Amino acid sequence: MTVTITIQVSDQPAQHVTVSDDALDDVRFDFNPSGDRDVTLVKALSAGLLTFCQRPNGKTGRWMAIARTHIETAQMFAVKAVTYK
Repeated sequence: MTVTITIQVSDQPAQHVTVSDDALDDVRFDFNPSGDRDVTLVKALSAGLLTFCQRPNGKTGRWMAIARTHIETAQMFAVKAVTYK
């Protein structure tokens, strides 16, 4: 499966991120028993940000690892929030 995120900010050129398979696995993208569109959106956006954090970054490796942990945590709570009944 290919997931691509496109971000357009004001007059800047659009940015495209093709989400990595690892990031899709990290957010358990295929696990959405209810088929909820908001869950799919939260997981896709989270996976896009995780993909961005996978880039080689030299000295900032520890910071990116911490960021990845917080992204995964935020994704789980966002899914919980959008599926709350």
